[in-house]
Amino acid sequence: MHRRWGCVAAAVALFCAPAASRAASPVGPSPIVAQTHRRAVEIASSTLNRLNTQYQLSSDANRNNQLITRMAETARLRRHALETLLDLDPSLAASLTFWPVQRTQFPYPIRQEIEQQDSLEGVYGMDRDATPGPSLGTVHHWLTIRDDRYELHFLNGAPELAPGVRVAVRGLRIGQRVIVDDLAH
Repeated sequence: MHRRWGCVAAAVALFCAPAASRAASPVGPSPIVAQTHRRAVEIASSTLNRLNTQYQLSSDANRNNQLITRMAETARLRRHALETLLDLDPSLAASLTFWPVQRTQFPYPIRQEIEQQDSLEGVYGMDRDATPGPSLGTVHHWLTIRDDRYELHFLNGAPELAPGVRVAVRGLRIGQRVIVDDLAH
């Protein structure tokens, strides 16, 4: 494994510890934890941009295949860090996403691994976290489409909706999570 690549993977893995091991205060996650995840996203984003530049400049097919493999792994690590940060600080996570023009510069297989602007339509749902600890009572918002469930994150407060209402959502999708720009019912 390339030395720099190993450092990126180790940094992101270290910064993105499982939820059970994250430090939290009685009122929620520490700002230091959020900043640590922010740094993981920044490292992975920078690495992804650097690898993409190398890919764009290379004409060697074998080299490009290696770069695509490394970019895909970096993009997955970045997405994981971004998803974790989305739980900790949605506004900060939103500020670290790629601009639309940046997303179009990546090769097609990599675009599938990074956040995408998306429009989804499904059934709205919500539930309250019953797990003892700092997240007790936290309300989670969902959009269910057939067998898929997307967690919704509202930067300006969630709308007053009854569960079971059919809605259309437009926003930035990061894996199975959506930062909602617009919601219509």
